[in-house]
Amino acid sequence: ENCLQPNFQRPKEALEAYGVDALALTGNFAVKGVQWALLKSNDGVLHKAKVGSRIGLFYGKITQISTDSITIEQLLPDGAGCWQRKTTTMTTASKAGE
Repeated sequence: ENCLQPNFQRPKEALEAYGVDALALTGNFAVKGVQWALLKSNDGVLHKAKVGSRIGLFYGKITQISTDSITIEQLLPDGAGCWQRKTTTMTTASKAGE
């Protein structure tokens, strides 16, 4: 069947241990032209991530970092064996999904 599937073989990254609702965007910074986001998890750990970093429980990936927000594209199961893309924006004022 020709439908969207995540790569189940890929090694997981640290931020994939958390649902996006367990993370808060606390700020960002740039090093040598690369934008980094600072994310605090609900267990108090501070994480850094860049565009392309994997995040969340649903095969998420950061697709954009701006001054006060990040954009995350996740893959959610559609119940029929395929996966659908869902885009979420997390801002410094709120947790993702709010």
